[in-house]
Amino acid sequence: MGWVLVLLVVGVLNAAVAIARHRTLTKVRMDAAFRTVDAVVEHSTRLGSTLSRKVTAGEMTTIGIGDVWVISQSLTLTGPGAGTVVAHVVVAGMLLSISPLLALVVLLGAPVVAAAVGPLLSRLRSARTTGSGRVT
Repeated sequence: MGWVLVLLVVGVLNAAVAIARHRTLTKVRMDAAFRTVDAVVEHSTRLGSTLSRKVTAGEMTTIGIGDVWVISQSLTLTGPGAGTVVAHVVVAGMLLSISPLLALVVLLGAPVVAAAVGPLLSRLRSARTTGSGRVT
């Protein structure tokens, strides 16, 4: 019964941390998008009527939509990416105290697996987005 309670508490804590992480990353993404739009609008206002001679309406739309999306998504991925690196180092350090060979396998094995699976995932993602349902 004690282990069931421990598992329940850990599950509830995991859910709470996941919710907090999601909320924080959403705030970071939205803040980045709004700051980028603010900077583009401020610069556009500063340029005034000379803006239409420098860029086309399509370029402004690209900046207003595409670049804002890329910047906000890159900031959204930075947090979990840094957390992954920290977790990898901490786990490797803990394993080093248990078995240096095991720590070496984890330190070298995880990046090798990621490098091997990465191209396969990109093919799967492209097949999913094209809607063919078939990986060629």
